[in-house]
Amino acid sequence: MVSGSAERWALVVLGLVCLLPFEPLPDPILNCSMTDENITVNCLIPENYHGNPHLINYSWHCRSAQCNNTFGSVMYFGENDDRSQNVQCTVHDPVCKRTSSIVLTSCIPDALSRHRYSLIPAIGLTVIGAFFFGKGFLKYRRSNRTNSS
Repeated sequence: MVSGSAERWALVVLGLVCLLPFEPLPDPILNCSMTDENITVNCLIPENYHGNPHLINYSWHCRSAQCNNTFGSVMYFGENDDRSQNVQCTVHDPVCKRTSSIVLTSCIPDALSRHRYSLIPAIGLTVIGAFFFGKGFLKYRRSNRTNSS
């Protein structure tokens, strides 16, 4: 029997008993993209993994209901899903399992998130400006009425 530092041996029964080497699973890589208001999260095995990809299974864990019944490598979140939640993808084969996670807010482009936060002071300043303009306009009208009488 050959022993390798990065390989483990597992027993596989297919009518015959034989030993097959299993490369340890690497941590999955999570990446995400946003289209309109929907977020897509992909759970990927690194390209340098030379194990048995057909033996890999996926499972998801998060607060949204869709995580309970999805077993593929892609997860979708809509505009009504909680963007602050942590999403975990677990990959497992007959020998081991690995998990990685991502927070959905990291999927929102910086430009969109900065734009949303800049709206708050902009709206506030507009309301304050309108208040003072209206107050000044009323004061001006009252002083003109008093002077014309």
